[in-house]
Amino acid sequence: MAQYNLSYAPKWIKSATVNPGDVAANSYLDVTLASSFKPAKVNDIFLVVAPALEGGLVIGPGIVTTAGTVTMRITNATAAPINPASQTFIGVGL
Repeated sequence: MAQYNLSYAPKWIKSATVNPGDVAANSYLDVTLASSFKPAKVNDIFLVVAPALEGGLVIGPGIVTTAGTVTMRITNATAAPINPASQTFIGVGL
């Protein structure tokens, strides 16, 4: 099997404590991690780390669509609404 060295420095890192609110059953919720965050440029792709995300919730890779605004999408893959706990989310720009 081939081995790869994927070492790189992220473009930016941003953490924010957020209380996302209810995510409806089989739906999603867009949550802003940061606004007026100058390092985030349109079309930057980023990953989000959530230390205590409830079961049934998924955070996919995000993309910056407005300069300076980092928004993550939380998807609820269950048949019941979920209100995720307030926690510090970490976004890493790639």
